[in-house]
Amino acid sequence: MKNMESLEFSKNKFCGEIPQSMSLLTFLGYLNLSYNNFDRKIPIATQLQSFNASSYIGNPKLCGAPLNNCTKEEENPKTATHPQRLKMMTL
Repeated sequence: MKNMESLEFSKNKFCGEIPQSMSLLTFLGYLNLSYNNFDRKIPIATQLQSFNASSYIGNPKLCGAPLNNCTKEEENPKTATHPQRLKMMTL
């Protein structure tokens, strides 16, 4: 999966954090995580920051480059149950 070139997960009602393991997708040329309910900071990885904000639009509690900087509350929101979390396979 490390060689994945395209990932389209828009409008799936996913919630929670974007998995840190997504930073291992170094060949990713297209990413769309828009219009879900992701929160917290986008994992720091050159690849994930290379996409423009439209890849992440519609996730109001998501922050970090290429979106706005995170506040302390956005980086560590109160824990809630998230029935449709996105989980990545081991890459």
